[in-house]
Amino acid sequence: MRMNFTSWRWLLSPSVAILVMLTPLALLSFNLTPGRPLLPLGAPIAVAAVVVPLLLLAPRLRVPRRQGLQSFMALWLLPGLVSLASVLWSAQPGLSLQRVLLVFLPGLALITLVACDARPWRTFTLVARAVVATAVVLALVGIVLLALGQTRLTGEGLVQTFLLGPVQVGQRLVGNPPFLRITSLADNPNGLATWMVFGLVLLPTAMPDRERPWPRFLAGLLMVIGLLLTMSRTGMAAVLLALAVYQALRHPGRVVPLTLAILTVIGGLAVVVMGLRALGFDLTDTDRLTFSLSAREEAWRPLIEAWRRQPWTGVGFGVGYEELLRARGLRFGAHSGHLLLLAEIGVLGYLGVVLVWTRGMFGAVMGSRQGRLPSRVGATCAALLAAYFTQQFFEASMLRFTFASYFWLYLTAVSVLAHKTEDTD
Repeated sequence: MRMNFTSWRWLLSPSVAILVMLTPLALLSFNLTPGRPLLPLGAPIAVAAVVVPLLLLAPRLRVPRRQGLQSFMALWLLPGLVSLASVLWSAQPGLSLQRVLLVFLPGLALITLVACDARPWRTFTLVARAVVATAVVLALVGIVLLALGQTRLTGEGLVQTFLLGPVQVGQRLVGNPPFLRITSLADNPNGLATWMVFGLVLLPTAMPDRERPWPRFLAGLLMVIGLLLTMSRTGMAAVLLALAVYQALRHPGRVVPLTLAILTVIGGLAVVVMGLRALGFDLTDTDRLTFSLSAREEAWRPLIEAWRRQPWTGVGFGVGYEELLRARGLRFGAHSGHLLLLAEIGVLGYLGVVLVWTRGMFGAVMGSRQGRLPSRVGATCAALLAAYFTQQFFEASMLRFTFASYFWLYLTAVSVLAHKTEDTD
């Protein structure tokens, strides 16, 4: 009986609530086949996963008096209040309000759960294992589909499908032959690359056993292959940046060899590109081997124009695509989280986001140096925050109802609020 009581207490813990909150958001971004969601009714389920655990936990939560908690919550509320005020001048106030409620209130709850978590490193390890497992499955699915899938042209574009027992899985192929980019279940090569970045950086935390290196090597190899097959230049650059930050904090003596290795890889890629051109391969059909913005500038122009018109307050939170991009006939997203936020909530709101990120980076670095955070956790959080923030110059998932948006806030909260002395495992 006592064991059941203990297990039920654990099921109603902040640790489980964090996992329950993040899991449906991850599943929400996946498709079994292009246009067919992996999680039917995903959005209502994701909202319920945020609300229900909080209602169950509310009577039991005891928010600790912790240095930095109130100031960190205030930092998070700064862009939240600007976003809430923007509902007043938004062209779609209902949509703006809905997205404010879906981002900032759950974000505040997530910060509270991290602060209340008595075993933050166990939670962090569980999250890391879940993310790595997801990334490995995505990479494996993408590779298998590329090798064995049946390719056909559909309304979703070029699609590869494979029958796995009674279930059919599929992925879109993006680009022109021979530079076709895989998407796996993520339906977007850059979204898939983001998962590979998360998985590769979290791999040492998820699989720390040095006595059995082969499982970690195999998982890492699959994710590296998956990342390369996305041909995401932003994703590859983010991994290199994250690796440099991680090594600088975790193993400072290895920074110089790592830098030389990165330069060697870049030089090798340049040689390969020049060799392909010398052999007569036409590289004009792809932008993967150039510094092209892949038509991102088409989305950036209206965002910059809107920001210039309302530099301090923006046009309204969460409506950048509907009001600025779709109105121009564009059918793709902003491809810059930073520009999108500047256009939507102006300098005042964007400054709050930068302060939250800066506080997280500072907390991760100083926390690991002062012993408040285990060095691996501090280095991992700093590496992921640096990579994600940089990646958002060319992708846009920040302050959205997405796994990546909640995940970077979770990393920031761990960096600022988690304490090593409280973990009894």
